[in-house]
Amino acid sequence: MERGHAEHNSRNAYYRSRTGAVEAGSSIRLGIRISGDVSVQHALLRLWSEGTGEQIVSLVTKDKEDSETRYYSAEAAMPKDGCLVWYYFIIVSDRGTWYYGNNASGLGGLGE
Repeated sequence: MERGHAEHNSRNAYYRSRTGAVEAGSSIRLGIRISGDVSVQHALLRLWSEGTGEQIVSLVTKDKEDSETRYYSAEAAMPKDGCLVWYYFIIVSDRGTWYYGNNASGLGGLGE
């Protein structure tokens, strides 16, 4: 994202309530911090799980940290049956659409 920066860390409670595995049928809060000279028009969370399929959730601005940094988050319902759930963020800005997800190692933590 030109002149902008995003951050999500799946192992940090600031970005993800209840890190690690969560109970089937529960909910989880996921968030992303976006900063820099960028105007966000839509911030979305895409989740996917085998058997349940795709779920798109709109993120809302929860905190304005300073004039150029905002935190977007949403509560997402987990499937009723235990399974793996994959997710990434979709940021639509005045500079185009940007996707932010897991890092290249695929092991969680700070994303890319």
